[in-house]
Amino acid sequence: MKEYRQVLNFTYKNQEYVMYLDNDNKRFFLKVIDGQFAYLTDKEFAELTIFFASNPKIMKVVGKKKIKLIPSIVSGGITTILSFSVLTGCFKSSEIQVDNLFPSRATSEIVTDVEDFKNIMSLSDSHTLDSENDTYEYKDNTLYIYDKDFLDLVMEKENITYDMLCRQIDRNNCIPPEFKSVLYDYCLALTTKHPNVDLRVFYNNLKTLEVETCTSEEIEVKTGISGSYGCYDSSKNEIYVIKNYDYNNDLWAHQVIFHELTHCAIIGNYEIDGLKVKVQPEGPKFNNEITSEALTTLFTVSLFDYEENGLAYQLQSNYHKIMLDCLGDNYSLDDYFNHSLSYFENALNKYNGNDDSAVILELIQTQFKDYHSTLINVSKEEYYPIIGYVCDMYYKSHISPYMEYDEMIDVAETLYSKVSRYVPNEYKIEKKQFYDHLDNYLQYVNKDRTR
Repeated sequence: MKEYRQVLNFTYKNQEYVMYLDNDNKRFFLKVIDGQFAYLTDKEFAELTIFFASNPKIMKVVGKKKIKLIPSIVSGGITTILSFSVLTGCFKSSEIQVDNLFPSRATSEIVTDVEDFKNIMSLSDSHTLDSENDTYEYKDNTLYIYDKDFLDLVMEKENITYDMLCRQIDRNNCIPPEFKSVLYDYCLALTTKHPNVDLRVFYNNLKTLEVETCTSEEIEVKTGISGSYGCYDSSKNEIYVIKNYDYNNDLWAHQVIFHELTHCAIIGNYEIDGLKVKVQPEGPKFNNEITSEALTTLFTVSLFDYEENGLAYQLQSNYHKIMLDCLGDNYSLDDYFNHSLSYFENALNKYNGNDDSAVILELIQTQFKDYHSTLINVSKEEYYPIIGYVCDMYYKSHISPYMEYDEMIDVAETLYSKVSRYVPNEYKIEKKQFYDHLDNYLQYVNKDRTR
């Protein structure tokens, strides 16, 4: 039986709607007419689905002074392909067919052809091994791998080293010479700072990866978006970046190319011995695009030897960094790289003792779209649960029973600084909410306090 959780009320093109998530984290909408709920027309449903389906592989610069890196919403073109399956809530990514990326294997554990795969795994048309997390799924003649532990179905288990990655870069003539040093730096940081991540997808992507510099007009033609400064097109295994930047030394440009390389290291689209294979962290149980982008940003910044202050998806990255810090050993950036997004959702639910994470992460995604679009209007109060959620996590991990109230106030002020760090004023992050949630938290845990 389907159960629905209300996410928020919003106005789209002057029509009031309510968004819900069902127990599979799929969106459901009702419109409000004269205080009464009504179902959407097919056109309205299609419009809202397209609006909330973002393309997370594009980085765009807005403004003249402070640079903000944001993804752009795409309803067609080469970077996002919308189909009926997308409109009905089934996540699909673009396809790429690369022949002979992997040699054929004749062992019973490795796929040698499509029928062999079906027989070995005893798969029906749709199958996943884990009732909690997205792991893999065989559907529409395609094997979707959401958890890199299951790459073993199609690839030999192999420890990819820095030297192996460098040899792939050396042999690839589609990577311009001026970018090879950037890729060497990325690979060194990746293998040094995250030695436990599975690099098989990245290793194979490096065989055919193309890096192309473009004018702003050319990149607009490729992405369908004006003002885009960086894009990874997984359907072609190509990275596009803007011309006339020093990607070796310019700190902002360095972040752009590293961000796109992180996408390239995580996402894979192949054809292996006649079987279409897609590797991606977004799965049917949880596929929040902005969560994926924020975690990609944080993973990218973790590779730097300096503190990067101007993050892509700044507020969203701030939220997710606080959540990661609170989760501690229960979830890490390595987990994001190696597993599906559903692992993050479930880690949050277990830590907080509830199942609110999908709703909160959907609110974070909607807040991002609200900030960057004139089509949608949401009252600031609809986003208050985000602050409440982050406060509860942070206070749980940073407030002890032996602290004085003034020390607890310092914790609340520190949290406010972490959330609002480099965030535009238009987001309207209110400091009072952090104090109010501190009082609520203390009442909940029965702590004595005095103002």
